[in-house]
Amino acid sequence: MESNLTSLNSISITNYNPHVTIDNNIDYIDNNVRDISTKNTTPLPHFREDRVLAAIVFTDVESFTKKMVTDEQHTLELVHRDFQLMNQICQEFEGQILKSLGDGLLMYFASVEKAVSSSIAMQKAIATAATNLPESDILRHRIGIHLGEVFFNGNDVMGNGVNMAARLQTQAIAGGICLSQTVYDVVKNTIKIDARYGGLRSLKNIPEPVPVYEIPPPQERELPVRSFIRKWRSCLSVLAASAIASSLVIGMRSLGFLQVWELKTFDQLMQLRPNEELDERFLIITITEKDVQAQPPQERVGASLSDRSLDQLLAKLESYQPIAVGLDIYRDRPVNPAYRDLATRMAKNERFFSICNYGDPGVIPPPEVPGERQGFNNVILDPDEVIRRHILAVGSASPCQNQYSFSWQILTYYLAQKKIEPKLTSDGYLQLGSIIFKTLGKNTASYHNIDSSGHQILLNYRANRQVSHTISMTDFLNGKFNPNLVNNRIVLIGTTAPSFNDNNWRIPDSRVRESIQTTTGVEIQAHMISQILSAVLDNRPLLWWWPKSGETIWICGWCLVGGIVFSRYRSLLGLLIRGGIVTIVLYGSCWILFLQGGWVPLIPAALALVIAGGCVMVFDRF
Repeated sequence: MESNLTSLNSISITNYNPHVTIDNNIDYIDNNVRDISTKNTTPLPHFREDRVLAAIVFTDVESFTKKMVTDEQHTLELVHRDFQLMNQICQEFEGQILKSLGDGLLMYFASVEKAVSSSIAMQKAIATAATNLPESDILRHRIGIHLGEVFFNGNDVMGNGVNMAARLQTQAIAGGICLSQTVYDVVKNTIKIDARYGGLRSLKNIPEPVPVYEIPPPQERELPVRSFIRKWRSCLSVLAASAIASSLVIGMRSLGFLQVWELKTFDQLMQLRPNEELDERFLIITITEKDVQAQPPQERVGASLSDRSLDQLLAKLESYQPIAVGLDIYRDRPVNPAYRDLATRMAKNERFFSICNYGDPGVIPPPEVPGERQGFNNVILDPDEVIRRHILAVGSASPCQNQYSFSWQILTYYLAQKKIEPKLTSDGYLQLGSIIFKTLGKNTASYHNIDSSGHQILLNYRANRQVSHTISMTDFLNGKFNPNLVNNRIVLIGTTAPSFNDNNWRIPDSRVRESIQTTTGVEIQAHMISQILSAVLDNRPLLWWWPKSGETIWICGWCLVGGIVFSRYRSLLGLLIRGGIVTIVLYGSCWILFLQGGWVPLIPAALALVIAGGCVMVFDRF
């Protein structure tokens, strides 16, 4: 085909005269076209019913009606002038003009390559001749080309191929050529053309949008801005779609519309983590319903653990030398005078810690336990009543006598034995060793307008429904346990009996197969202590998040990815495949970062992908 393209140099435009005198109306043009078409060397097939595969070319003049209203006679002269040149080139490429349509021509080619080459030659020849003409003598033609089955009736041609070429002509820019997907697929590897994908276009009377390719006008004299937009239309389309998508998503997020979805996704990522081993630094002694019923009601005085049972527990624990003992049971009354040893242990044993609850009215701590060994056990519920945050300290903890949490008190005592003392950074953050506990803000990560008072961090639960070894009180008192589970460990004592309603707490992995599995308060305290000890001693990551600027860059980045992936699509199947791959990459990236402790925006990024992709598809179509 190179010879066909280079033959343009031999096409003469010496007869290209814009000043031909025409006395008749537009019928004169039709007659002339019929005259010149009979001179073509290629015979026209004469099929009445049989169909033939043909390349059909349609042409049209931009703003023809407007030009006719302004100066009808001169416009007709210009059309005839251009038709003569186009007919000459059509014959050079073995095509045939079937008829004129007023300001346009219908041409037939047996070869797709020759149809495209001829059209390019026509536009080049007209543009070259126009360089020496005044603006009023220049006509700009649009050309559409389609390859399809047609049938002939005398000197006329009909069929869907003709209709499609006519519709494609309306999509071409002035001086340019519009190709169907079929035509482009045939010529893209056989002739060198500057064809650009023009997106999906809705064509009149064509039920489905069709992909089109555009060959820009040769030597087009256009404004720099228009040239820039034309050359970078695809990039500008992606950028515009990304700007729209990012603005919408970030706006929705800042108003809190995405918080529910993001928290559910947080829970799902929690559930997908690989299982971890039990934390061997702990032992939980549970007060079960059976343990409660085994104690005389008059001794319990409505509590789950009587003074006598607690005295027995602490006495037996002392013999096994645990490193710390935490009582996660409220005791807002003094010890019965009959159990002086218990009162002494609670007051003097520096390894013993108890709980209180701040607030109004709150729950006071045991009177026997000094303030430095007290800690509040308050938890923070998210709007869906799931515990995802861990509060380490508050400014005012009344009626508690200590501003730190129960979990913080126990873990700092444990770490003090290892010469690791808590500090306060210059920014007001708590620090243990090299670990700094940065606090949640009012609009941190996926949270919107939360109560961020106190020193709150995200709670990185151990990836195991059972955080540590567990023994019931009865088994412990009866010696049915391994002594190594107690020595030099943290022992937590708490109630699991349903009658005391401390077993209904929900955590991120509570929803399993649409059922709700709740957790006890003592287990949550164990998770809180375990996450910090593991961070300080085992390099297990705390949960972290990006600043708002980082999250904005992340969301905008996925907007760009969505715009790029969904632009220039060819088929629904290809679109689904690429969309699926990108979604998997996004989800996988968020999951991998989550395994490293990073909670990054997944739902906003996924929404940004969809919106940006949708915008680009709309831009390409319309």
